[in-house]
Amino acid sequence: MILIRMLAFRPIKPNEQSGVTQPPQSGTRRRQQSPVATAVETKKVNGNEPQQPQSMQEKPATVSDSDASWQNMIEEMALAGLARELAGNCALKQHSDNKVELSLPPDKEHLLNSTQQQRLEQALRNRYGDKLSLAILIEDPENETPAQARAREQREKQQAAEQSVHNDPTVQSLIDTFNATVDKDSIQPN
Repeated sequence: MILIRMLAFRPIKPNEQSGVTQPPQSGTRRRQQSPVATAVETKKVNGNEPQQPQSMQEKPATVSDSDASWQNMIEEMALAGLARELAGNCALKQHSDNKVELSLPPDKEHLLNSTQQQRLEQALRNRYGDKLSLAILIEDPENETPAQARAREQREKQQAAEQSVHNDPTVQSLIDTFNATVDKDSIQPN
């Protein structure tokens, strides 16, 4: 056990390449992290940073803005609870100044009830005008829903974290030296 700790927590020398970019140290001394933990924490997935929703408050409030996505609309309406869950599992099928049509996958039909549909419609009316109507169709959406997008992004982050751990030279050294295995369930993206 002591040997494992020595390998995992040994200091990295400035001229040593570990494939891990260390954050700059401030005036206070920080506890040294293992290269594996640092690699997982500092890893960017596909080099992309999460994008902040574009504010539409500077534009006139119309549903037909071509650059408005359904996720941005959900964020702007500040939905909460089951109404947000319903909206997040729908895909925007059609939108105009007076109508929003959504597709809800059949396996998520249990989220649809009249109360949540009314709350979602009221939030849309508050944001885009009283004449707006909402239609939710139970069908497989043509586009990815926000919930499906989040699940896909989470899978991609998990795969990147697993790949990072498996490519880490320290992990490979421990596997080779001690005939160790990596528990995939213990790998968590940051």
